[in-house]
This record gives sequence, C-alpha cells and structure tokens, in this order.
Amino acid sequence: MIYQFLISLTEFCISLLDVVTSAHIGLDFFGGIGDFHAWRDETLLPVLAELRSLTGWGDKALYIVGESDATAAREMIKQVIAACGRMTDISSVASAHADVSQILIKLQPLLSKVRDAQEQAFNDQHGAEHDTPGFRQFHAEYMCAFPAEEMDAARKWVEQIQVLQTVLSSPTMGAATTHSLLLIGPAGIGKTHAIVSAALRRLDKEGYSLVVFGDDFGREEPWEVIRTKLGFGADIARTTLFECLQASAEHTTLPFVIYIDALNESPREARWKNKLPELLAQCKPYSGIKICVSTRDTYRNLVVDTRFPGYAFEHTGFDGHEFEAIQAFATYYGLDAEITPLFSPELGNPLFLHLACKTLKDEGRASLDVSLPGFVSLLEKHLVHCDAAVRERLAYSNPKNIVRAAMLRLSEILINNTPQDRTWDACATELRGLVGTEISAEKLLEELEHEGLVILSASEGDTWLVRLGYQRYGDILRAISVVEGLTGSKGLNIPALAAKLAMLTPDDDGLLEALAVVLPEKTGIEITEGGLEIDSAVAHRLFIRTLVWRSRDSITYDIDEHVYRALYTPNLWSDVYQGDCTCLS
Repeated sequence: MIYQFLISLTEFCISLLDVVTSAHIGLDFFGGIGDFHAWRDETLLPVLAELRSLTGWGDKALYIVGESDATAAREMIKQVIAACGRMTDISSVASAHADVSQILIKLQPLLSKVRDAQEQAFNDQHGAEHDTPGFRQFHAEYMCAFPAEEMDAARKWVEQIQVLQTVLSSPTMGAATTHSLLLIGPAGIGKTHAIVSAALRRLDKEGYSLVVFGDDFGREEPWEVIRTKLGFGADIARTTLFECLQASAEHTTLPFVIYIDALNESPREARWKNKLPELLAQCKPYSGIKICVSTRDTYRNLVVDTRFPGYAFEHTGFDGHEFEAIQAFATYYGLDAEITPLFSPELGNPLFLHLACKTLKDEGRASLDVSLPGFVSLLEKHLVHCDAAVRERLAYSNPKNIVRAAMLRLSEILINNTPQDRTWDACATELRGLVGTEISAEKLLEELEHEGLVILSASEGDTWLVRLGYQRYGDILRAISVVEGLTGSKGLNIPALAAKLAMLTPDDDGLLEALAVVLPEKTGIEITEGGLEIDSAVAHRLFIRTLVWRSRDSITYDIDEHVYRALYTPNLWSDVYQGDCTCLS
C-alpha cells in the first residue's frame, strides 16, 4: 500500500482559514474529487437545453447555406449534443471534451457562415436599419409576422456554440482534462496552502498524493527524488515505481497526484525547463498518475517553456471571495470585520491578510483597520512583535531587534544559495557573529521556526535544511537591506543603487519587485526614477503591479505623473486603470 506523504505545514493549512477559492475548485477537478455533477447542472446542462431547443425552432435557419452544408451542420450539432451528454462524471470528461473540441473546430465557421448569410438576406429585404426590437415588435403585434426569426436563430446558434466553447475551455475544465497542471500566481497568493489543502481533501476521499518542494530537488533525476520521498530504496527501478503509483490509482479509483511546489526554489542545476518535460514523458504511459507543479509568476519563464504540455491555472487569491476571506480571518484572529476593507485590493492576497490580522491582533486592536499601513510596515511591526516574544522566552538583554537582524542576514542565504547550502549549520554559522555569547545561534534558529519565520525540513542523512516561511518575506528583507545599506546622511545613493540593479539577473526578479515596494516606503523614491536606469516598460509594470502592497502614506499627490507615464507602456492600460482605482480607494 502506498502511504500519503505530506510535508508538515500547519501554518499554511489551518482548517479554519481554508477559504474556498477558484484554485481549490481547479485543484479538486484536477485531482478527481471535484463536484462534477454540480458543475454539470449549473453550467453545462443549460447550454445543452438551449441547443436542443434550437434544433427545433432554429433548424430552418440552416438551409440558407444550401442542403449539403445545412445537413453537415445539423449532423455536427447532434454529435456535439451527444458528446456533451456523455459527460456524466469526471472520469468521462477528457475523452468527450476532446471529441467536442474537434467538432467545434469545423462547426463554428459553418454557423458563422449561416449567420452572415441570414444577416445579408435580412438587410437586402428589409434594410440594416430595421434590425431593431421595435421593428420586430411591430411585425409581431400588427402583422403576426416574424421577419427576423431566421436571422435571430442563426445568431443564437453562433452565440450558444460560443457559450459552449467558453464552458469547455474554462479553467475548471482545463484542470479536469489534463494530466499535468501548472499553478502560477504572485508571492503570498496561497499556492502552497492550496496544494496542501487539495492533498488533504483528496486524502479524505481516499485519494493518495505526494507533496514535495522545488528545493527538495538537486542534481538527481526527479523520479529518483520522488522514489526517495516515498521511502523506496535505490533498488526500485523507475518503471516499478510508476507501476506502483498506477496500481494505487486503480485501487482507489482516483489518480495518484504528485504535487511539486515552488519550482522556482530549485537550484540552478535543476531548472525545470528540461527536467519537467522529461518527467511528464516518463509518466505519460500511466494514466493514473498526474503531476501538479507551482511557481511564482515572476519566475515562470525560468522553469517552464512551450514544451510544457499541460494546463496553466492562475491562482488569484481571494479574488471574488474577499468577503468570505475577511470574515474567516477576522473570526480566527478574534477581530471585528468591517465592510470598508473589502475595497482594499491587497486584502485579496492571503499573505497580506494573514500578516495584517496577526500584526493588528498583536497590537491589541479589536478590528480590521481600514487604513492598512502597507506590507513593509506590517512586516516590520510583525518582526518587532516576534522579537518581543523571543526576547521574553530567551531572556536576552541586547536592546537590538535580534529577530529582524537575523532575518536580514538569513534572507541572503535562503534565497541566493542552493538548497544544499541552506543548511542548519550554515545558517547557525551566519548568526553566531550577530548574537554574540548571550544566546546560541542554534537556539535563535529554533525560535525563528517557532514564530513561523523559517521552516526546517529533513534532508539526506542527518542534514536539516532551512527555508523561509514565506518567500515574499525574503524578497522584502533583501530589498530593505539593500536600501538601508545605500542610505546615508544625504539620503539614498541613487548611482550606487543603479549600479547594483545593473548586476541583477532574472533570478533576482523577486528582489526587483520588492524594491518597487520598499523604495517609496523608505525613501519616497519610485522604481520609475530615471536615475535607477531601469528599462521604462519594466519599471512602470513593477510600479503598477506593486501599488496594492504599499501603504496609503506612500501614495502621494505626484503619483498621477507616474500613472500617466505608465499609460504609454504597451498592454498596460488595464493594469493602470486598476492601479488608479487602488490609489483612489
């Protein structure tokens, strides 16, 4: 029997804070436990009912393109209805979905041809200016005639087929019909929580999963790491391993899902552009094995490319579920929820909401404050409260905020170094010069874990690896370290910062994004400052994207100038609009 192996992540997967999001639904359908019947009743069956109705009153409209094309269209419509009717459970979706998709490729242009011909016929007889509700109503009431009936039917055919296409190409169906899923989203959006929560829900349904992290993978082949995590020895061959997983799927009637979280945290030698297609190809013969991987959207192009054959699902956090999320978090933290925070876009990010509630609670506040101070300030206050808690337990007298200083030191190690170098010993060595002789570095590391700032995980032998509780913490701390290190009595040394930014690599995109938040908070300087010599399009994208992470105080009157300039960045206008709404709210 194959057992469920889950990394211990209680801080990520608190049942009381498991707010249902679109990612939950998508992952459930991918894992074979989605409520397919509810989806079918609410989404698919209404479209089928319309199509069946059209086969009656709308059939005559098809003849305008000739007997041959009308017969072909009618036959394809019947095939579409029949194939959709075969979607009775989640296991039957993939094959029926493929059949319908192939038919629609031929049917859609034919129905568009019918619509165009009917519109031309109506215009020739009555004039395009009479394509109005009033014209239809007059003829229906006074002439008992329906001159636009066939044109309206043709339009309805096209409309319903497009609706069906939208239903079948929805993220839910994309997740249900693929064997490999890429979960993407910004830092702190809840990707890890969603994955672990999905695995636990599958376990409740007797489905087996394996949850591993990107930094669990080194230079070994991915399947070898999977073998080790499942507890098998080196004598187990790859085919034997996958046959075992396939047998598990057949026994439970649910797929065995391998979740690989945070691909972007893998060492450079294990970048997944080549490894992931190989692993998916190795699993392809085994229909019961599915693979879900996640990465921060910032690093998407570093870990996958066009060879990824699966479906990309974007995690949008609490988008569309803000009220439920605020109520759940407020209840858990014992805070009174207000209506006003619903208009704060940052509250759609689980990490931001978690940190806001925790910090406000630690400050003794009774309700969610609508004037949130921004992520940087919240993190700084959180580190102050963590330091007070650690100071009380360890009883050290050093007046310095040791926790903050330790996290600034560790952020460089835990982000820049490979997993093999993110060891307990390496982190302890880095902290010894900081803590002195009053307390031990090892004891401070244990306290940082207790506060959820870092996570410890066992590796091979007697080695323990250290990782950040949230990678966003590391990016912000690195940005703070850079800014503070280059700020003197005369303010920020912009040329020195520009020189440092010029040396950044694509691996440092998270740091650059964090700087877009920290710079205006700490110095009043925007990331779009010309002296920083950042490409204008890149700088303005970062500026707009990070507005929701900033405090109200950092949004000054001259923000309009930066917003207007962002309008000249190609394909950024919709983000500018949303960012502008954020500034006004």
